[in-house]
Amino acid sequence: MISLSKVNKYFNKGKKNEIHVINDTTLTLPDTGLIALLGPSGCGKTTLLNAIGGLDSVQKGTIEINGQTMTTRHIGQIDRVRALSIGYVFQDYKLMEDQTVFDNVAVALKMIGIKDKKEIATRVEYVLDKVGMLRYRHRPVTMLSGGERQRVGVARALVKNPDIIMADEPTGNLDSKNSVEIMNIIKTISKDRLVILVTHERPLAEFYATRIIEVVDGKVESDRDNSHDNKLDYEVDNVFYLKEFERTETYSGGKDHVSVYASAEDAVNLRIVVKNGNIYVESPEQKHIEVIEPNSGIELVDDYKREVKQDSLSDYDFSLDNVGTQDLKKKYTSIQSFWSAFLNGFRKIFNFPMIRKVLLVGFLLSACMITFSFARIGSVTKVEQKDYIRTNKSYLALTSADMSPALYDKLVQRPDVDYILPGSGFINLTVRPEQYFQTMSVSFRIRGALSDSATLTEEDLICGRLPKNNREFVIDKMTASELLSDNRNGSGMQATMVGATSVEYFLNRKTETRVGDYTLVGITDKQEPNLYFDRSQFLWLAYYLSEKNDGPQYGDDGDFLHVGYNGEEEAENSSLISYELNKEKVTVTRGRAPQNVYECIIPEDERFLYPLNKPVDDVVNGKKLTVVGYYKGPKGMTDHLVAQDTMLVDLLAHNRQYTICPKTEECFSNLGEEGYNVIDCYQRAKEAYDRDRKSTVRSSLVLAGVFIAISLVEMFLMSRSSFLSRIKEIGTLRAIGMKKWDVYKMFLGEVLALSFLTGLPGVVATYAIITAGCQGSVYLSQSFYQEPWYLIVELLIVFGFNLLVGLLPVWNTMRKRPAAILARYDIN
Repeated sequence: MISLSKVNKYFNKGKKNEIHVINDTTLTLPDTGLIALLGPSGCGKTTLLNAIGGLDSVQKGTIEINGQTMTTRHIGQIDRVRALSIGYVFQDYKLMEDQTVFDNVAVALKMIGIKDKKEIATRVEYVLDKVGMLRYRHRPVTMLSGGERQRVGVARALVKNPDIIMADEPTGNLDSKNSVEIMNIIKTISKDRLVILVTHERPLAEFYATRIIEVVDGKVESDRDNSHDNKLDYEVDNVFYLKEFERTETYSGGKDHVSVYASAEDAVNLRIVVKNGNIYVESPEQKHIEVIEPNSGIELVDDYKREVKQDSLSDYDFSLDNVGTQDLKKKYTSIQSFWSAFLNGFRKIFNFPMIRKVLLVGFLLSACMITFSFARIGSVTKVEQKDYIRTNKSYLALTSADMSPALYDKLVQRPDVDYILPGSGFINLTVRPEQYFQTMSVSFRIRGALSDSATLTEEDLICGRLPKNNREFVIDKMTASELLSDNRNGSGMQATMVGATSVEYFLNRKTETRVGDYTLVGITDKQEPNLYFDRSQFLWLAYYLSEKNDGPQYGDDGDFLHVGYNGEEEAENSSLISYELNKEKVTVTRGRAPQNVYECIIPEDERFLYPLNKPVDDVVNGKKLTVVGYYKGPKGMTDHLVAQDTMLVDLLAHNRQYTICPKTEECFSNLGEEGYNVIDCYQRAKEAYDRDRKSTVRSSLVLAGVFIAISLVEMFLMSRSSFLSRIKEIGTLRAIGMKKWDVYKMFLGEVLALSFLTGLPGVVATYAIITAGCQGSVYLSQSFYQEPWYLIVELLIVFGFNLLVGLLPVWNTMRKRPAAILARYDIN
């Protein structure tokens, strides 16, 4: 039994266009019978039916079905009552267009816990047979006519054997013949259950209903029983009863036979042509001609019209009491698992029409763009020590207006200073692959900061060994790798020419210098651009192998400079060479060896140009050197030999900074407290790198963010467009009783399937392409960067955003009652 007590519902309550659509309605409805809610369109009949059936909510009053309140209970409890006790027949059918007749009916059984396929088949085929649709059970709904669709809708409502059937204008879209047939079925099933019928067709209500409730402007105007034995005088538009016509004419002649059925006033004037099996008909009076074919929907009956009587309805029978297993207990349950929803998502996508499949490319491109943008973000946000480190990480740079030898001596003697290098301490060495005659013109330039080899241990090496004498040295992998990849000066191409594919290639190679050969014996991986030599070689290497544009140079204000010679272009004393390094090669033939800073000895061949104790053109610290002797050396040797201190003073005079290797961590703060302009080379390099790349990082992040935003917006718009086309489906599923969680699972499965088919390939393919490109191109490796975990983050973003935009509107829609969902104006 159904009872309503003082039920009120408003549309636009409190506004100027407020409508009191259910006006203080109180009703009690029995367990059986056909109750017709009759009234004109817009009077509130459908809203009242939806409120009774739990499809819509009310503001005031109570509604009970079999003792269970439908107005104050949780929506899940209301859904349970609807699914187990109520069947719905809708004016517009509300069938799943992409499913078969059988599947549309079977879904109602799955909602009440019947999962056995044999049981489902037995019950579905029974009700389809009763409504005359059994032969169409495997036909897609899209191939059915309006009357056939409504029969399927009736079958879906009946198959779960509900206590109540609610039919909203079930004949509104049907012709007269189908209307009568549908109403006959509805009347039959009302014998042992309650049927509430909404209609505006008074003849149908007066003939079939056992009780008629008249509704006007939301208010019940009358409520009366309707017991009668009347005949239904309901014109069936598409059935022509031939014996009802007043005039019948038959014309026969030879092979021709024509029959005319018409009223007494109608006249027939036609010309008929038969040719090649075709019949051509012309009406000279231009009257409409319609051809009756099997698919035209028009039926000719050679009989009189038979009126439908109440006692003729007993010919229809319907009962599920003896169909299938009878001890099955109804249970409101989910109709699909997550796994089945996932697989159904793939099936649905594969069955998309071609135009929607083409739109899937948009999801694929969005995933590609997101991956591309993250790789770009990675390149501009990735900061590695090798990107900014310019010298030994522990070095300090000291600048002063007075870079005198006295200052140098003072600093060297400090207990917190290990050693000092005039200038940047950056040198250049040249290595040649001597074993290849055809590659004699190929050379490699090794650049790095002079560092003490005594600080190394065996653990620091990745290949080779530690130096055993002062003619051996070690380089860092950071420096060695540049020889293989630096295409700016051709090293990368040269490495390819000689077959150098790894840093181990350079082991045991010799480098020629003016102070003799050095052999590379080991490689470290301390991520610093260092060249490790014995400290006894620092002065010679710094003097002969440093270049004024190499290494970090700082001004008095601590900013980087691009030159290292006091900002001026002074000539180098390229002819000066150490007497200490060459005293075993030469013999002093006259005079003596150089002993102080401003003395030198020259070859005997120059004795006529430069007499003893006279100056030469070589200048050190602003003073010309004095000749104190002549020497005889190897053939072709023309250098001027000077004392070791001379070379040191010359170095000091031509550099505006000292590079200090501290002995203690307090060295930097101590020098600063004493007023020295001292710079932490490592920290300053990092700050300069961050400053220089700040604008690049900002612009790159903005651009990448725009690309990501565009991609996400595109995904959102495509998801929303797809969702809007599905709102009717959601409303239908909720209206027939499907659980909310089942709807979520259905869309979850589709979103995941969509992500696996578009997002996953897009992200993985783009990631692989960028990774391969970065390995094969220096330019790409500088423009893009990816870590393996980027792939996980990108997939999470694509999948997560798809789930968000795919399920959020579902959640927002599912908060509404089914009637409100189906009333959306923005759906088809």
